[in-house]
Amino acid sequence: IPSTVYGYPVTKIGRYAATGCTGLTNVVIPDSVTEIGGFAFQNCDKLTNFTIPNQVLLVGEEAFGNCDNLIGIWVAETNSRYSSDEKGVLFNRDKTQLLQAPGSLSGTYNIPESVTSIAESAFYNCDAVVDITIPESAINIGKRVFYDCDSLKCVTLPTNITAITEYAFYSCDVLTTASIPKSVTQIGANAFYECSKLSNVAIPSSVTRIGENAFYNCDAITDITISGSDVRIDYYGFYDCDGLTSLTLSGSIKMIYDYAFLDCTSLVNVTISEGVKSIGMGAFYDCTSLTSVVLPKDITSLSAHSDQTMQYHPEPYGFFEGCYYLTSV
Repeated sequence: IPSTVYGYPVTKIGRYAATGCTGLTNVVIPDSVTEIGGFAFQNCDKLTNFTIPNQVLLVGEEAFGNCDNLIGIWVAETNSRYSSDEKGVLFNRDKTQLLQAPGSLSGTYNIPESVTSIAESAFYNCDAVVDITIPESAINIGKRVFYDCDSLKCVTLPTNITAITEYAFYSCDVLTTASIPKSVTQIGANAFYECSKLSNVAIPSSVTRIGENAFYNCDAITDITISGSDVRIDYYGFYDCDGLTSLTLSGSIKMIYDYAFLDCTSLVNVTISEGVKSIGMGAFYDCTSLTSVVLPKDITSLSAHSDQTMQYHPEPYGFFEGCYYLTSV
């Protein structure tokens, strides 16, 4: 990158400046540059190393996102705003914020004890990372943090976080265990979307909301117990969990939204405790193995059609529609 253009100094690499430049292998930043914009080098598949010089004062979000072969994001030791570790992971200067991991990060990675927050998409598409430990000091974890980490088997979460954020483990194909801390109150939309090997997950009683598509297509989960107070299970929350055989809603469930358990084709027994007031349209639609359902005595609404799901299912479906073997309610 030149230091001047038509006699004017180059001080900034703009947002999306080199996004998708798949032939780009090396970048040299001139001393005049003080800012690298968000997504500036996103999807540069052949980029292997990047050095942030000492004069750069701002690096935008996901500047090096989805660079599959990036070995490291290295920071000059004299830079006053940023730093990196021996693995080439990018941090702020005092390492309290983990900003971005290089795409080729592999094996086991222990996040430093100094870290209190992890940026959105920090480990996005780090296909070779297997095991990550997040320290107790981390209280803020951004959205999409482990999105599409295809080799990730185990993550140790801190016990003081309050949310599993949206898309946090989206399409982590080999993730087998998710130990959700008792401090968590919300599991975000698409949090474990298509984690098809996830088999060991316990939802603590602290959880009050399970987001849309939170456990979509988690085929290895066999039983779920939800025991919290005033819990809301959003649209398609457990959609297409083909291995789910038993469901116990023993807490005070506020609302089960439309299609929450759609296509859970192995589900046999469902027990819903007292306190549930409303169950949405098609909540158990096409649960073809379902034989027995225990409903609370004080339920007031079944199968209300909502605008949220009308775009996908314009025709209203009954609560038990497609449950061909249901014999006891």
